[in-house]
Amino acid sequence: MRSSIRRLVTVAVAIAGVVALAGFAWTSTPTSRGKAAKVNLTYFTFSAAPDHLKDLQNIINGFERAHPNIHINVQTASYNDYFTKLQTQIASGQAPDSFELNYENFVTYAAAGKLLNLSKIAKGDRSFRANIYYPRAYKVFQLRGRQYGLPETFSVVLLFYNKDLFRQAGVPLPKKTWKWKDELAAAKRLTNSAKGVFGDFQPIQFFEFYKVLAQNGGTFFNAKKTRATCDSPKRIAALNWLLSKTAQGVMPSKTQMGGLDDTAMF
Repeated sequence: MRSSIRRLVTVAVAIAGVVALAGFAWTSTPTSRGKAAKVNLTYFTFSAAPDHLKDLQNIINGFERAHPNIHINVQTASYNDYFTKLQTQIASGQAPDSFELNYENFVTYAAAGKLLNLSKIAKGDRSFRANIYYPRAYKVFQLRGRQYGLPETFSVVLLFYNKDLFRQAGVPLPKKTWKWKDELAAAKRLTNSAKGVFGDFQPIQFFEFYKVLAQNGGTFFNAKKTRATCDSPKRIAALNWLLSKTAQGVMPSKTQMGGLDDTAMF
C-alpha cells in the first residue's frame, strides 16, 4: 500500500581546492567581461546514466552557450560503483571538479574537508538565488553554517492505496489525520491471507527508516551533533513500527515477496 519515489537526495558539489570553480557561476547570460581563459571542468554523475545523458547534455549545452570559455566533461558510473570510484579518485588526487553526492555520504566528505565551501562564492554572485531551491533540501547540505553543495533532486514520499480493496473490505479511505495506529487498523481489515492480500507494504530499508523516524519526531543525532541517538525511545519505536507490521502479518516478509520489488504489487 505504501511506496515512495526513491530518487536519492543528491547534491552537486565541488571538490575543495579547485580554483577553476570560481568561474562556475550559474548565470543565464554570458558575462560582459573581456575574453576569459579556457576552462575545462569534469562533472561526475551516477543518476544521469544511462537513461538521462541526453537531458544532461542539453543542460550542459545551455551552460556552455552562456559561458563559452567553460567546457564540461562528463564522467559516469553506475550507482553500485560510483562511490568506490569517487573515493579512489579523491585519494589519488584525480577527483572530478564537480560531482553528485547523496545525503548519506555528504557529512563524511564535508567534515573531512573534501568539499569546497560555496558560501562565500554564493554571496559574491549577484545572480545566485537560494530561494529557488526547496528550503529543507538546500539546508541539508550545510555543515557548521557553511554551504557545500546545491540540491539536484530530493525524494517525495507518497501513499498509494487500492480504492477497490478498501471498498470491498468496508474500510474508509485514508485521511490526512491518520496516525500509525489508524494505518495498522486499516491494514488488518484489508489483509486476507486466504487470497494472498496484504493490507500494507513499506520496505524495511534505511530510506524508509529515516522517514519513519522523522514522523515520530526522532533524529539520528542529538542537537549538538555530538552523539548518535541509537538508543532513544523514538528511534526504537520507529524501528519496532517497521518490523511489527511483518510480525503481525499485514505486510509481506522478504521471503513472501519472493524476490519481487514493491512495484510488482501493483
